[in-house]
Amino acid sequence: MRKKILFLGLIFLLGLTMAVPRLIKAEAQPPTVSNDTETVNSLYQPDQEAVQGADLDENVTPDDLEIEKPRLLPTSPFYFLKEWTRRVRLFFTFNQANKLKLQSKFANEKLMEIKETIEKNKNQGAIEKAASAYQKQIDKVQEIAEKIKGNPKAKDEAKSFLEKWMRHQILHQKLLQELKKRVPPQTAEKIEETRNRHLKRFRDVMLKLEDKNKLPERLEKAVEGLRGSSFKEIKALEILKEIEDKTPKKDKKTIENARKRLLKRLQDRLEKIPEDKRGALKNYMEKVSENSPEGTKIIQEIINTPKLKNLEKEILKTEPERERETKTERERNNNKGRPSNKPAKTN
Repeated sequence: MRKKILFLGLIFLLGLTMAVPRLIKAEAQPPTVSNDTETVNSLYQPDQEAVQGADLDENVTPDDLEIEKPRLLPTSPFYFLKEWTRRVRLFFTFNQANKLKLQSKFANEKLMEIKETIEKNKNQGAIEKAASAYQKQIDKVQEIAEKIKGNPKAKDEAKSFLEKWMRHQILHQKLLQELKKRVPPQTAEKIEETRNRHLKRFRDVMLKLEDKNKLPERLEKAVEGLRGSSFKEIKALEILKEIEDKTPKKDKKTIENARKRLLKRLQDRLEKIPEDKRGALKNYMEKVSENSPEGTKIIQEIINTPKLKNLEKEILKTEPERERETKTERERNNNKGRPSNKPAKTN
């Protein structure tokens, strides 16, 4: 009798697991991700499009993470249903590699819950609550990765998912950097704390699950699969540089090799662009270098080749130079439409 009750109970839980996501609309079909690499000709885009491309490379949508836009947020009194459903799904997932996929999917969802909470102008407490939930979730991803590390079979199974996982983590970093700009200073501290925590989890999980000699190639493929502009590698290089700087000495070389491999690939591609068609590249790099000191350092490293060195003076301008250019442009715009003081020519 007890076995029968237990069996019926499990069937009931399974039914709820399938029904609740439909009720809260938390499930989504993954979009098709293109892995096609760009040709050199695709780099010859208009200057304005290149500036927009820099914005595109910082924008992350639910589709990018292969999830649906969240509707139930941590501030909802019904959010417990979403959490309960997640726990039930994990309960019925027995394979360690599949558990990693599921926990990672939940991390994607909770990251988007932070974004949605911010966009709905929730208060600081609500945003910090969502950020804390995300932090706990990425800790769970690391915990399952630790278990997989000691299981050769599970580790091999996890590698089939690892490239996509790496791509998603780069997107996590991009989005967290962007969200930090959208909130007040006090809340920004929590977002930055969350971003740094994720950076460490990103590093630790990929070092646990991938062989060190294969990691550079795996990361390169992950970046190739990113949606974005023709210069999307630049943002990825910035993130990898930060990971490298925070990596202990024994593993630092592995991350450095991965970053340098990606850097060389990008440099080789950029060098093929004729000098008279580099307007898009210049505009993109200028925008990146203006946004952060880290971006400036990456640009300096990218153009440190004989064929790209001539971009340095145009892109890496000093602050006084930028101010002078801005002032000149402002004066030019102000003078548009004003009558000229020059005397009219007489016949």
